[in-house]
Amino acid sequence: MKSSSKLIYILFAFIFSHKSNSQSLPDEIYFAGNHQVLMGGQPYQGLYDHTVIKTMELTFNQPHFWDTMLVNYYTYTDLPATFQVDGQIYDSVGVRFRGATSFRDIDSLNKLSFNISMDYTFGLQRIDGYKTLNLNNNYLDNSMMKEYVYNTLARKHIPMPKVSYVWLKINGMDWGLYINLEQENKDYLKEWFMTNNGSFWRAVHPFHHTVPPPNTIGDGTAALCYLGTQDTTYQKYYTLRSSDDSIPWQRLINSCYQLSITNDSDFIDSLNPFFDIDKSLWMLATENIFSDDDSYVFKGRTDYCIYHEIETGRMVPIQLDGNSVMQPKYYDWSVYYHADTSTYPLLKNLLQIPSIKQRYLAHYRTLIKDYFDTTFTSPLIDSLSVQIDSLVLADTMKLMADTSYYKAVNKLKSNFEKRRKFLDSLPEFNVAVPVITSVQSFVNNIAWQNPSANDSVFITAFVMDSSGVKNVNLHFVNYYTGNFQSRQMYDNGTHGDSIVSDSIYSAFIPPANPGVMQFYIEAIANDSALTASYEPPGAEHNVYYYMINPVADTSSAIVINEIMAKNKTAVADSSNEFDDWIELYNNSGVDVDLGNYSITDDTLNYRKFIFNQGIIVPANGYLILWADEQHSQGDTHLNFKLSSNGEQLFLLNPQFELVDSLTFGLQQTDSALARVPNGTGNFIVQHHTFNANNNLNAGLQQNDFNNLNLKIYPNPADENVLVTTNSKTPETVFIYDAYGKCIDKFLLRSKASYNTKSLPDGCYTVQCMSVAQKFVVIH
Repeated sequence: MKSSSKLIYILFAFIFSHKSNSQSLPDEIYFAGNHQVLMGGQPYQGLYDHTVIKTMELTFNQPHFWDTMLVNYYTYTDLPATFQVDGQIYDSVGVRFRGATSFRDIDSLNKLSFNISMDYTFGLQRIDGYKTLNLNNNYLDNSMMKEYVYNTLARKHIPMPKVSYVWLKINGMDWGLYINLEQENKDYLKEWFMTNNGSFWRAVHPFHHTVPPPNTIGDGTAALCYLGTQDTTYQKYYTLRSSDDSIPWQRLINSCYQLSITNDSDFIDSLNPFFDIDKSLWMLATENIFSDDDSYVFKGRTDYCIYHEIETGRMVPIQLDGNSVMQPKYYDWSVYYHADTSTYPLLKNLLQIPSIKQRYLAHYRTLIKDYFDTTFTSPLIDSLSVQIDSLVLADTMKLMADTSYYKAVNKLKSNFEKRRKFLDSLPEFNVAVPVITSVQSFVNNIAWQNPSANDSVFITAFVMDSSGVKNVNLHFVNYYTGNFQSRQMYDNGTHGDSIVSDSIYSAFIPPANPGVMQFYIEAIANDSALTASYEPPGAEHNVYYYMINPVADTSSAIVINEIMAKNKTAVADSSNEFDDWIELYNNSGVDVDLGNYSITDDTLNYRKFIFNQGIIVPANGYLILWADEQHSQGDTHLNFKLSSNGEQLFLLNPQFELVDSLTFGLQQTDSALARVPNGTGNFIVQHHTFNANNNLNAGLQQNDFNNLNLKIYPNPADENVLVTTNSKTPETVFIYDAYGKCIDKFLLRSKASYNTKSLPDGCYTVQCMSVAQKFVVIH
């Protein structure tokens, strides 16, 4: 008898390894099952799988490679090497030493940190999708855990690099245990933001390796202080790491200027278009609670990054280093550390505003609860000890003695306890805060029903506070990125709520464009401080959401007529590239201008690609769109590609009404999915009729994939599965593994038996035409 627990495990793994492509949030943002959007906190596989300590080996051919790299440090010059990870060899990577104090200030010149460029020789070479690796030597951290613990905990509320442990060898010699820290680059940005097209700075002057900066903590240089109108001034203190923007420095200047105008009576409203105030507060509170002395809150001028998010037009500060957090001498840091210092404007100019200060404290309370519960942090540190203790003892290159390591681990535990005890003693965290529960959305009196674009949505929440409730506010924004709007919620019986003073507050969100609507609740206590709280507590990155469905445009003559999502050799574009394509057809006798129409594969963004004026679908004619992410090649080249594994397409008119849509499954190479009869029929798989009528020779039998009946049994299978269809013609059947790789194919004439003896236990997909069924193999 097969193990039921094993079957459940395989099914669970399969379900969660096949996420829908129709809602393309960044990798670190996800929809939870409780109508919420969450950030971070998901386990990693591959390069940063924290459950596995990978062995990495560098091999240099140069006889004096170490001396050469010491010289190269000051010029940022890579040295070629062969790189091996758990037996997988990567040829001709580039290697150099990295770090500032971790290079200059250590006594040993052996246990140095490394930067590894996978694309040094081969521009497309990657490891698990990453082109840059950072191997850190844990300088200033005898526990070898601080960066790991900090990054693991803090990523729930702010962007943080992935982190894992590795064992390093160089030319066959053991070099010891290292932290494998994700590089903060465009790949990293794409994991936390909708795109990585904005400008990304590190707050440090470009030549800090060759000319170490003086010890001028808090000098105001790279601390977002306004330094005048000349971009050359800012270029002395900030390093622009990447940008697809033509005026990055002007945006930085404008943002610093707005942050400096503290005498503006509408300071919040004037600053909000330039800075993401809420994300700034989360970063500042996180750096403070961990008493991070490599941070904005400590140094001001360095050890943090800034990202200009194109979608919102706002600056987002981003945490950088984490190897020197939680030092014992800083356990009693004030929660307003440097908030009274003018050269720290992100602290001083924000926290002087009472409402922003209360938002900051509300976030800080959430961090105390999430990060400084010792019933969680102590077991986390213990689990790391189990994982690395023996490796630390075996590391002959480490920067401390064995006894120092054990002392540091115990001290890290006690630092969490001391910091928590200190924070619990502060009056800011010994006040009653408003309690918000039972948040719901209603459409036509049905809870959590997704509205159409014509519907208002009724939001309710139960709010209580011992000192009374002064205000309850509803904050909401259409689409995933954007600036939240606010409106007051009421409990007076005249704003949609039926009972006066029952502590149930309510407000309407007006009709909005199709896509995602995010919202959260803010409650203000009727006390002297106007203490604030939020639901969900992680707002504005942890919020409630609902999806808004588009209204159908029943008068349009334009349809999605044919697609090819796996074009290998079938049709080339004008650049001789075999890209995905979409064919539109005009069923009317009048030309249609697609100006301000939109097409998308993303229900989070129905305006993903907007057509320019003058893009015509001729009367009873066709228009080919190339889904190739190469809009520079022309106005009919889209900013997205089609997934050959299947997804959704939506075509909308300028009024956000749905003109046509298509949901398709796994696609075959060089086969098209086409409407038959042309322009009106159901979709079938057939040879392409690119830019032409889809009606093939009437003598050729075609199968409508919507009506194809595909069955597989038994399921789960052991030695064989029986595959049957109602197709009247022989069809090719494809077998795919759980990663979407085609592992076999055969010709099916109504019924066939397929041998599964040689297949490993796991989940598989059978595809016939565009119909797919899943089955599980358990031996």
